[in-house]
Amino acid sequence: MDILSKNYEIIKEIGRGGMGIVHLAHDKRLDRKVAVKMLQLDPNVEKDEADKIIQRFYKEGQSLAKLTHPNIVGIYDIGEEQGQYYMIMEFIEGKSLARLLQIKSNFTIDLVLAIGKQICGALSYIHDKGIYHRDIKPGNIMLSEDGQAKLTDFGLAKLSSAQYALTQTGSLFGSLMYIPPEQALGEKSLDHRADIYSMGITLYELLTGISPFFDDTIAIVVKKVIEEEPKPPSAIIPDIPPELDRIILKSVRKHPSERYQNIRDMENDIIDLIESRAEKSSAPSSNIIMQEQLGNPGLLSFSGKSEDNLLLSSIIQFLSLNNS
Repeated sequence: MDILSKNYEIIKEIGRGGMGIVHLAHDKRLDRKVAVKMLQLDPNVEKDEADKIIQRFYKEGQSLAKLTHPNIVGIYDIGEEQGQYYMIMEFIEGKSLARLLQIKSNFTIDLVLAIGKQICGALSYIHDKGIYHRDIKPGNIMLSEDGQAKLTDFGLAKLSSAQYALTQTGSLFGSLMYIPPEQALGEKSLDHRADIYSMGITLYELLTGISPFFDDTIAIVVKKVIEEEPKPPSAIIPDIPPELDRIILKSVRKHPSERYQNIRDMENDIIDLIESRAEKSSAPSSNIIMQEQLGNPGLLSFSGKSEDNLLLSSIIQFLSLNNS
């Protein structure tokens, strides 16, 4: 009996993309839930191209195995069974931000800041290791039931050549609104500033409920990404503070040299804004009361500072969304 069928019981499909299908499964040995990502190869792809995709799939799994961060989905195993290539991943009890946007069209400012702080921290961690995600978007960020934002689907864009990606129309279109202009122009030497751009577009959508470059046709989306300057998020949601406008608009500048040059600088600006808002907030100072509202005291560790209480309040809001 092969390893996959011997050690894991597939329960149901929980996600699908241009490059693969994700299933919820039961790890028989460790008695836990896991996510099993199955690589789906287009039967029309030439053998040489398919071999390259498989090679990159394994290389990405090996890279992921070296990453340990609370805001990055973990990988447990990778393998092949009867021509089916798979990854065994950490299962997140929660929903993707894309799914949550379908439930509620936009998030509160404080929830967006909480998510932004966590994912910027994860990106800072991988950038320090010379790894770039290249596919940051709401669909690739999970929000767990304990309030952790988790970055997933590493290397999805890197797994496919431009030729192969163009055959995956739905997946390509789903990512186009988040790619930086240099990628839309066909540049191959992308760096960490592409992730910074995509992070800014993601935060923009979480705040306003819409991508600044949304359109129904690929050609117009690409044209907007390359040529059109996004309007400030506050032009759509007036309550958005000027400093958050500044953070987002700086991260999505057309030329990489005009963006944040380090994701840590963006993270620090978000933290400063969180702290500034917390000083003006009347959030309760009792950690215990807040954790009791979560229904699982001790699940999260917060310092008791007002900015942490504000984040915890935002997580409680997420739980009400998730259960709706």
